[in-house]
Amino acid sequence: SEFWLASAVLTLIALGFLAVPLWREWRRSGQWSVGPLAAAFLLVPVAFGLYFQVRTWVPAPAAGSSPAEQMVAQLAARLKQSPDDPTGWRMLGKSYLVLGDPVRARDAYREAWSRSSDHDNDLKLSLAEAEAQADRSSLKGEAGKLVEEVLAAEPTNPRALWYGGFAAYDQGNEALARTRWTALLATNPPDEIKSVLAQFG
Repeated sequence: SEFWLASAVLTLIALGFLAVPLWREWRRSGQWSVGPLAAAFLLVPVAFGLYFQVRTWVPAPAAGSSPAEQMVAQLAARLKQSPDDPTGWRMLGKSYLVLGDPVRARDAYREAWSRSSDHDNDLKLSLAEAEAQADRSSLKGEAGKLVEEVLAAEPTNPRALWYGGFAAYDQGNEALARTRWTALLATNPPDEIKSVLAQFG
């Protein structure tokens, strides 16, 4: 029961981090923010995985920080001391995305990439996601190439279709963007994703 309670709390914390800025952005501009919506795909696995990573650590909370931020800080501190842990860097990258810090997420995924002998599709897509959220123009470069590699191997991957659509759109290929987003809609994504895609016709 302790595990399930902790996992539920972490999930709610992560949802709170996304819900508040999403609501503020919608109230301000009438549009949903792309980055947090994409990070929402990772909320539950991050919460469960993060709990597994940090549940045995001795806490050293920073003043004024939330429980989720404290746990992420502890994971970052552990990796600083023992950096040869690509799985840990991946978890840190996912956690930073959930907390809305794509720059640190990008740096963490770059560490995971440099320390991994197997650049699997999940790592490719996660690095591309962090790069795109930190700098959307990267979808025209290396991040876009990584997304294309994932789509070639997994043409129905929802996250790859999402970012692949924006990569095509940013390069002026609106027909390809619509094709990819139509395929994404066929996977029945969350309503927030549908709302964003509806703005592009």
